[in-house]
Amino acid sequence: MNSFGGAVAGGGDLGSTRVNGGAFLIPYILCLFFAGIPTFFLETSLGQFLGIGGLGVWKICPVFKGVGYAAAVMAFWLNSYYIVVLCWAMYYVWSSFSFDVPWRTCENDWNSDYCETEVDLQSRLKRCRAMVHKTAECTFNSSNYRSPVKEYWEHNVLQQTGGLHELGGVRWPLATTLLIAWIACYFCIWKGVKWTGKVVYFTALFPYVLLIVLLIRGVTLPGAGDGIMYYLSPKLSRLTDSGVWIDAATQIFFSYGLGLGALIALGSYNKYNNNVQRHNMNIHFTQSLLSPQIEAYHHLKQQAHF
Repeated sequence: MNSFGGAVAGGGDLGSTRVNGGAFLIPYILCLFFAGIPTFFLETSLGQFLGIGGLGVWKICPVFKGVGYAAAVMAFWLNSYYIVVLCWAMYYVWSSFSFDVPWRTCENDWNSDYCETEVDLQSRLKRCRAMVHKTAECTFNSSNYRSPVKEYWEHNVLQQTGGLHELGGVRWPLATTLLIAWIACYFCIWKGVKWTGKVVYFTALFPYVLLIVLLIRGVTLPGAGDGIMYYLSPKLSRLTDSGVWIDAATQIFFSYGLGLGALIALGSYNKYNNNVQRHNMNIHFTQSLLSPQIEAYHHLKQQAHF
């Protein structure tokens, strides 16, 4: 169940959004079968066979003990930054309970003079194209205008400064959500793996419920069909770009949690005779089938429609 949850979290690294979706599928599938599945099976079966975690498992070959320590350090940094992402998400969830979401319009204190919604900007462009004699409102550069969504993120949520030389103040709302996230993390593990196993039924399955909701919503948006076709239509010339292959390998290793010692630790809780191969294949099939990428293309193309 933990692995199912990681499938959604890692799937958020949508490398395919930077390239043609169909071209991304080819290196993604190759990396899945030649790197993701074998490494996943190796780590879980190794933990199940020895019954110990990612640090102690290397007693089978002491020369690789440093690999275990390196994996623990990477897991530490991963957890440290990922919980910040969770605190941002909690802040957005809290803000969404308002009568009107604050990132929809440009009528807020943090918006600049260059803020304009996508709908208003496209409407102005259409009016200007239809004019024979251009007015003053048509003498503008659309690339200078900023989305209210982006300004809400930069000016309100993060309150970005001019650089590292301007530290700025403490964002108390974000500090509060970060504290809540750490407290929730503590209570998810404080009673050991049996308690975590119960909590994970919600944390692993609820994101899939949200993905299904987004999928249903996405197919009803204008341009959703174009998004799906873009995702499934290959542009084979992009396969010569090394960045496409790097993105595919990154998404496989990150979404499966490979090389961090977590899978070894999770596998160590299995019974010695557990059919780890069958469970692994179920996880791979579910993760690839319910990948968040296609939901993203619904909404990306819907934005392009306007």
